[in-house]
Amino acid sequence: MKIRQSTYLLIALLPLCMAGCSSDETVAAAGTTDLVEERVPVEFSSQLPAVTRATTIENVWTSGDVIAVSNGSTLHRYIAAATSTAGAIVNLSFAGEYSDQFFWPTSDPSWTFTAWYPYNNGTQWTAIEVAENQNTIDADVYKNYDLLYATYGPVQFKKRVHFVFYHQLAHVIVNATVSPASGDSNERVTAIEFGRNNVALTGSLTMGTTGGSVATPSVAWTVAEANKTHSVTMRYKETSSSVYTYECMLPP
Repeated sequence: MKIRQSTYLLIALLPLCMAGCSSDETVAAAGTTDLVEERVPVEFSSQLPAVTRATTIENVWTSGDVIAVSNGSTLHRYIAAATSTAGAIVNLSFAGEYSDQFFWPTSDPSWTFTAWYPYNNGTQWTAIEVAENQNTIDADVYKNYDLLYATYGPVQFKKRVHFVFYHQLAHVIVNATVSPASGDSNERVTAIEFGRNNVALTGSLTMGTTGGSVATPSVAWTVAEANKTHSVTMRYKETSSSVYTYECMLPP
């Protein structure tokens, strides 16, 4: 009888031992999981100030605008997450797969971010050319006929990176008034050639840098004398019967 009771006792303890082993394995597995580093994405925001080094067509982002962001060694595509109002702050979201974005490393990085728009296949500009006859450019294309640039750094570890973009081309506007305005079609201004013999249609450039001596990130332009001998036909914008507005984009 005693032997039979001992057997029952051993059988009763066996599930408890198995449960204990299972629990130990679960704790060990959980400990291993805790050791795996959580990937924390870098958060980006952006704005176009109402006043920049060049007056431009508009200071807004359109949802889906593709922006290049680089930390000096790696480059990713980001997009404006929403359509902004003039000068408003807009968040940037990664374009593509989840892995196609910047993640914070385990320690404080020595990063300085640069960003530019248009994306230009992920390549910064080394030269730029504006159209000689800008009156022939489609209106939708003309709105994107610009170059935006921003820098940020050194970064604050795991803090949101906020880009302030600056326009690198000058938006030149000429308002021509016809007086008296009799409605005669012969009074209509038909074209304006801007800056004969002193407008640079082409030029090479180097992207700006950050630092205490640089108040705003900007492009350093180098324009050859041979490129200062052209003229630009400005884009016509109809306003009223007596005021005619013309515009063009130029390297400043």
